[in-house]
Amino acid sequence: MDKRATSDNPLRRRHTNKSIVGNLWRLVKDAKPTEHESYLQWYEEAELFIVGLGMKHKTTSDRVAAACAALSPQKSWSQNKKLLVDLLEKREVKHITAFVEMAKNALEIGFAALSGQKIISFALNLLGDRDTVTVDRIVCRAASIIDKHGNPKNSPTALEFVQVGECVRKVTELYNSKYRTEYKPAEIQALIWCLTRGKGD
Repeated sequence: MDKRATSDNPLRRRHTNKSIVGNLWRLVKDAKPTEHESYLQWYEEAELFIVGLGMKHKTTSDRVAAACAALSPQKSWSQNKKLLVDLLEKREVKHITAFVEMAKNALEIGFAALSGQKIISFALNLLGDRDTVTVDRIVCRAASIIDKHGNPKNSPTALEFVQVGECVRKVTELYNSKYRTEYKPAEIQALIWCLTRGKGD
């Protein structure tokens, strides 16, 4: 039997929904909406950025959002924006070739060019979808998702992506209940992201 699959293994126990929700809730429970409004509105600002670039370069927002998401892996938001602008203005884009090619294709055919749960969900968020949750390495870090060696994971498995997303939805319910707000899961995910790493990163 795989030791990692046993109920008494500490690596497995850490990934229960209860533990993930607990980790995320400890991070956000004291982040009052009045003090962290810019974090909670992160996606609104990002969406305006996408729409503005689409208008400037005479293309559709969905194509710009798709290209932006394609360039997002392993990059901070400030780096991500710069790469997107470089792509739109036909300058050299310094990133992994596969992501650059995906972004170029996205400017031609939109979402059909995308692959990967994180990239697709992030593109949806950038277009205004606040129910879909993007689970990246920053959210995994906040949730204390670890690999078989006990190290923080850079990217979740497909199952962990779904699991952590469900936990973010639960934390959203807890947050809204505490502060009597009506935030969406993606907005709480953005709060988690900013509290963990910083608004511009």
